[in-house]
Amino acid sequence: MTSIFIVSAILFAAFVSGTLYSYSGFKSLLKRPLTIALPFYGISFLGAYLLLIPLHIKSPVLWGAVLLYFSAGFGLFSLSRLTDIFGMYGNSNLSLREKKGVITASLAWSVYIVLSSPLSALIDDEPYKNAITVENQEVFDPKSVLLDGDQARFVDQDLAIKGVKELIGEELGLGSRFEFDDATIQQVGDKLNWVAPLKHQGIIKWWNNKTTPGYAYISVNDYDSSDLILNESVGINYGHSGFFFSKDVRRHVYTNGYSREILSGKPRFEITNDGTGYWVFTSYEKGSFLSINKPNGVVTVDAKTGHIEKYGLYDAPKWIDTIYTDVVTENLISYTFGYVKGAINAWFVGEDVITASKGTYMVYTKSGEAKWYTGMQSSGAQEGTMGFVLSDTRTGVATLYRKAGITEMVAKDVAEGLVQDLGYSSSAPIPHNVNGINTFVSILKDASGNKQGVALVRYTNRNVAGWGKSLQEAERRYMTAMAQQQDASSDVVGGDELYTITADVFRVTHLDDTSYIMLSNLAYSDNMFSVAHAKDMKVIMTKPGDKVTIKVVNLDVSVVPVVGFNNDSIESRTSQVPSNYSADYSTPH
Repeated sequence: MTSIFIVSAILFAAFVSGTLYSYSGFKSLLKRPLTIALPFYGISFLGAYLLLIPLHIKSPVLWGAVLLYFSAGFGLFSLSRLTDIFGMYGNSNLSLREKKGVITASLAWSVYIVLSSPLSALIDDEPYKNAITVENQEVFDPKSVLLDGDQARFVDQDLAIKGVKELIGEELGLGSRFEFDDATIQQVGDKLNWVAPLKHQGIIKWWNNKTTPGYAYISVNDYDSSDLILNESVGINYGHSGFFFSKDVRRHVYTNGYSREILSGKPRFEITNDGTGYWVFTSYEKGSFLSINKPNGVVTVDAKTGHIEKYGLYDAPKWIDTIYTDVVTENLISYTFGYVKGAINAWFVGEDVITASKGTYMVYTKSGEAKWYTGMQSSGAQEGTMGFVLSDTRTGVATLYRKAGITEMVAKDVAEGLVQDLGYSSSAPIPHNVNGINTFVSILKDASGNKQGVALVRYTNRNVAGWGKSLQEAERRYMTAMAQQQDASSDVVGGDELYTITADVFRVTHLDDTSYIMLSNLAYSDNMFSVAHAKDMKVIMTKPGDKVTIKVVNLDVSVVPVVGFNNDSIESRTSQVPSNYSADYSTPH
């Protein structure tokens, strides 16, 4: 409600000061109807229309009257007289009263501009500090929060768009009439898919066809798992792009009673579990200051029938994945953490200021909830984070995990460095659970945009990384790199205690620079232990039946990196040196 009074008071002050003190300016506008009156009135009308939206005036008659009242008062008088003061269109004989009026109007609108931007934090920074609800969580368990690595996003948006083009090209005559709109990621049932609605190629194709036959989907895990859904039941009559006049979904919403709602600029296409397509707009309310947009619900439009429904933030249908967009979430998080000690500190001092790292990415948790992942870093930090935030895409509630690590951009650079000789590029890294470890997973693509492999980079250590043509190959190299980096300290992810195991070797395989050992002890029958050759070269000579002692971290994973290794059988043999041998291994005494 505060924003309504702010807008009303400022608009009223601008009108009164502009009209009462500049009434003679109307004559000068009549003399210049094309060069001054028409442009200024058009601009002021549009400005008044947008600025009056927060008032939420429900009566169309009252809305029209207020709109004309303010736009005329500001456009025809205040702005025109302001140009005369600064000599833009020659000098006019303005009285002192007129000058005071125009200056007062200008000041009123300047106040509005301040209150419509983060500058309003100078007046009251509390709305910025509390822009989003944040829960602190000191302990982060990747196994219970993040999706497993084998459920990672191996098809990014670019690959999804590439796949949709291929699907359209395979259907005879489809590609000559339709193309696709942007692909959005969403969960349908228990599967994650990219979904892209078909749209008309232009106004002529729209006029001839009116309806597009459906949409395409591609699994985020498997490029080959894709399909076109084309039938009358999912035909699209209303769309965002490629649809015109009354079939433009934004115009359809605005002309059906929602013209004064603050809606997201671009709707998202989402489908229900039964395959019905909807356009989803996020609706916003203004906070105490006009620069803070906070979602308060959604407006949905049936893509086939055009039926419109409005829902609140907490009663929106479960099939809607996103209400808080990535841009809004990142802004609100930046406000909450950036203004923790006030505006002056945020802008000039920077003490205890935490900022969002570049990029906010959607991840899905173990429980199937969609979250925005945002890395958090201290002001001035470039490559490291002090933690990260997972924000609910529906409610906006954010959880801060204080776990230092690298930024997404650093992880991307590391992934590309692994394959710099091949010239592959990395997609945006997404955090996943790989063997109980918080790990960035990204797709490696060639210059043509085709997937060529997978890269894994550890969140807490850029030196632990691996890539491969498949996830299994990348994971093997990744765990090898981890074994090479780990030592006998307890500063490792997954636990803070080292376990010493002594047992006979049941099976052993030596690959490249790593050996993989299975123990005969049935307690470890589900585990395979990876030992980097750099740890101890004797591992290369290890064979089944040897007794070994290994030190591992308490990781509940199938492939366990070994941080300490000793082949007791070899040590026993080398210790049995004949006593009649000299120290320099020459001849017997």
